[in-house]
Amino acid sequence: MSVELGIQPRVFALSELFGVLDVPGPDLLLRAYGEQALPVLEAKLLGVPEGRALVLSFAGVRIMTPSFADATIVALLRGLREGRYEERYLLLAEPNEETLVGLAGTFERRLHRSLKLAIVLRCAGTYRLFGPVEQNLQAAWQLVAERGTLTARELADELELEINTASMRLWKLHSLGLLARREEALPNGRQHIYTLPA
Repeated sequence: MSVELGIQPRVFALSELFGVLDVPGPDLLLRAYGEQALPVLEAKLLGVPEGRALVLSFAGVRIMTPSFADATIVALLRGLREGRYEERYLLLAEPNEETLVGLAGTFERRLHRSLKLAIVLRCAGTYRLFGPVEQNLQAAWQLVAERGTLTARELADELELEINTASMRLWKLHSLGLLARREEALPNGRQHIYTLPA
């Protein structure tokens, strides 16, 4: 899947859900409301071109409860992992600490623990991983975040890894929806270039 560099992600303000759900806000509460909101969020995600990201902005949202997050964020992440939304990505922008504590608990629920759900957060203009990601994968992801792009050869050289090990780490991050990639033709073959989802 081709990913264009320098493209801005598409943003959906979660505060728009207050009108859809006919609730006053500023909180996103209850599983039942989350279940009503999920089709709206799915449509927004599917409206993003393949290879691109949908950013869910928490501007104007005071808190998203764990039950609402379970019915929306977790459902979307599961769908992405299962390939229901093709090659698209999901990011969260500016969630507050209380929302993140609840989301962490939701990710750690026994029902979801084996999935090792994780997502990219955008906070104050910087990106970071959120969720249970192995340390070696975090190091690879951080290099991509710092450099903008990274190949398996570059990762192998930087961390003194075998090329297969470097390639596997980047592929895992891609399969978890934490990195996007594009393919580049070379005189002696092809290589993948990894970037943050955009």
